[in-house]
Amino acid sequence: MLTTITTLMAIAGYLTATWLTYGQLNNDPHLSPRPSSSVAWAIGLAIVCHASAVFPGINNLTALNLALGSTISIVALVIVALFLLSAVRQPILALAFLVLPVAAAAVAIGSIFPGDPHPLRLTSGLALAHSLIAALAYAFLSLAVTQAMLVRVQERSLRQRHSLRMIRSLPPVETLETLLFQLITVGFVLLSITLLSGISFSNQLFGKAFVFNHHAVLSLLAWCSFATLLGGRVFAGWRGQFAVQWTLASFILLLLAYFGTRFVLEVLLAQP
Repeated sequence: MLTTITTLMAIAGYLTATWLTYGQLNNDPHLSPRPSSSVAWAIGLAIVCHASAVFPGINNLTALNLALGSTISIVALVIVALFLLSAVRQPILALAFLVLPVAAAAVAIGSIFPGDPHPLRLTSGLALAHSLIAALAYAFLSLAVTQAMLVRVQERSLRQRHSLRMIRSLPPVETLETLLFQLITVGFVLLSITLLSGISFSNQLFGKAFVFNHHAVLSLLAWCSFATLLGGRVFAGWRGQFAVQWTLASFILLLLAYFGTRFVLEVLLAQP
């Protein structure tokens, strides 16, 4: 019963924060695109309720349920927390229009389809650090792809020479692109650490030697794609729609690397 209440409160909190964000950006496009106190409080309370809904029965970190539905909810929680911390310092409040509704949907998915327990045995500090860094890498790159969508919207509105008032509150495209590549760079570094630790310490982390399977192949392809994007930015000045599309393609590879394989195993093949 308590989990149901906190789940509903988290969903309501995210949707309320989305509406408050719309009001803030639409009422005065000259306001700083950072969260007002009401928006920040709404997101913060939603995060607390979300965490309470995700972790109600966890007695210790060695028993985390990493089934597909639960994992989607946990990753969404990390993304929203990172978004709130970043939005206080960077002009990325408009990302709330994608981040918060998706988080609300993720809470619902995690509650309705928690899946059979699929525990990850965190038997050491190294394993815990690996999992936390992996979650942060995915969170930063998720914010990056959301930022890429925002760059696309901003560029299209400039070409069409008309936009909503809240779009006019956004920073210049150059600033948005700079923030985009900052997010990608941090996410790429964390993803690199995740892959290196997974390959080098697979036996200590997971109790078995590294296996070169579809999950590993897709993860490495995503890493190579992000590396190419950053290299193209530095050496060839990639920007605009080309960089946006490359970001989206790279993220799709990363999305398939984990959630795609989990969907096939748990939903299509009904394997834990």
